[in-house]
Amino acid sequence: MRRCVAANMEEMTASAIGVHADFRFPTPAPVVGWLHTQTLDSPTVGGADFHEALEFGIVLAGETERAWGGFQTMLRRGEVWMCGMWEPHSWRYASRGTRTVAINFLPYYLIESVDAESVPWPAMFREAPADRAQAASQDARAALLEAGEHMAREIAGMELGWSDALRAHLLRCFKHLSAGWAPHTQSGGVVTVARIGPALARVSSERGRVRLRDAAEACRLSRTRFSALFTQAIGMSFGRFCRQARLGHAARLLLQTEVPLDSIAEGLRFCSPQHLHRAFTTHFGCTPGAFRRQHRAP
Repeated sequence: MRRCVAANMEEMTASAIGVHADFRFPTPAPVVGWLHTQTLDSPTVGGADFHEALEFGIVLAGETERAWGGFQTMLRRGEVWMCGMWEPHSWRYASRGTRTVAINFLPYYLIESVDAESVPWPAMFREAPADRAQAASQDARAALLEAGEHMAREIAGMELGWSDALRAHLLRCFKHLSAGWAPHTQSGGVVTVARIGPALARVSSERGRVRLRDAAEACRLSRTRFSALFTQAIGMSFGRFCRQARLGHAARLLLQTEVPLDSIAEGLRFCSPQHLHRAFTTHFGCTPGAFRRQHRAP
């Protein structure tokens, strides 16, 4: 059973942070909460995903397998996972009774909090998957579990004011994770992410087809300064991020619609279907057709 609740107090489906066949891509809700309890005995229950929002999750009971590209790990009670913006990832629930809680959120959801500047949470999402933070002590793990149970109750109960509560619980989790953890590479903090916020909004509204010059102007920065700040904050160049976003939109269309590849390429303004085919195969490691056959839910 999977429970999903959005910050605007409306019920949303998994496609809420997705795409539509008419190629209108609405801005996602700032936060979506997922609560999952594995009720089947099959160890193969799982899936693959990629979305604009950042994702943070906690294993409350049992164990779940998570994978990002070539990195794969088994997470157990009290352990967490993180996914960057448009980062392809997959999961598998290893046992019946596994419970997880996850929050998908856009960066400005935490940037708006006055407490966010003291927590280096942006760095946690830009590190390589193997280097992302985990609890450094039993006390920290217990604190994460407590926060996770609070988030699960907020999601299941849809209590008034629960969006603010989720923000507080998220920051609390990041504070516990930051104790004894340091990024391997220099990373921009909350202020840096906020500085490039207008560019992220443009990428979202224009499906990733944004020129560097326009993104820099939206942030009131020179192209050189913007490029440096963007790479520092997100962990990749602006051009690569835009390309990844467009491929993510294409992947969602392949999974959620019957739209042919030619129409997807035209709607996302790729030069040609062949261009999309080559870029998609390089990024996901398989052709668009194979991706649709392998990952589409029955």
